Amino acid sequence: MANETTTRSDRTRQEQIRKRRHNLFKRIKEFNDRYQIETWLVMRMPSGWIYTFNTNDEKAPTEEELAESKKPVVRKCPEDYESKEDYSIRVRSPPPFTFQRPTYKKSQKLDSIEHLIERFD
Repeated sequence: MANETTTRSDRTRQEQIRKRRHNLFKRIKEFNDRYQIETWLVMRMPSGWIYTFNTNDEKAPTEEELAESKKPVVRKCPEDYESKEDYSIRVRSPPPFTFQRPTYKKSQKLDSIEHLIERFD
C-alpha cells in the first residue's frame, strides 16, 4: 500500500513538473510574440533529460559575444528572487462587537407579538 501511494505521488509530481514546464515554454513564446524578445532556454531535469527551447533558429550567444555586447549583460540567479521581506500574515485583533438592540416602545413590541400570534392561529 505504501509503495502504491509513493508511486501515485511520484506520478502526480511528474505531471505537475510536465505542466509547469509546458506553461514556462508557452510564456516564453508569448514574450517573443508580444515583445520580440529572443530567448534561449536549457533545462536539465533530475532524470538527466535535457530540454531546450529557442524562440529563433540562431544559436544562443557565447560568452565572448556577450562580453563584446554594446549593452550591459544582466545576469540573474535564484537568489535574486528570494523574498527579502517578511510576508508573514499579521492579524490584528478585531474591534469589539457591540450589538445594538433596536429601540422599541412597549406598545410596538406588543403589536408585533400580537401580529405573530394572529398569523399562527
